[in-house]
Amino acid sequence: MKPINLTKGQEILNRGRPAKPLPASVENKFKTVLHELPAVVESHLPPVFVPGIDVQARQVLVVVLRELPEKVLPQLQATISDSFPPDFYIDVWPLAESDTILKDIRAATMRIK
Repeated sequence: MKPINLTKGQEILNRGRPAKPLPASVENKFKTVLHELPAVVESHLPPVFVPGIDVQARQVLVVVLRELPEKVLPQLQATISDSFPPDFYIDVWPLAESDTILKDIRAATMRIK
């Protein structure tokens, strides 16, 4: 699991639906495993397009945390590893509840928790 590292002011463009949306079974599995983590306040699978990094819009796992990412991400990584096949990969983007970009992520209407 790799965090998405952005520089301040870098644009992230939601481009509608992702080119290759995750199957409903994967979204449902995320709903189940994320409810087991009380430090995850809410989570989303929005489509993002990061200029200079992405070729097409893709889904990332956005987790809104009530604790520091350093405390939660190892447990989240272990939960994902235990719940999905070994070749499964998704970028994880941890945010604080106060992060201003949350309004844009919520507008994508891809909330799962």
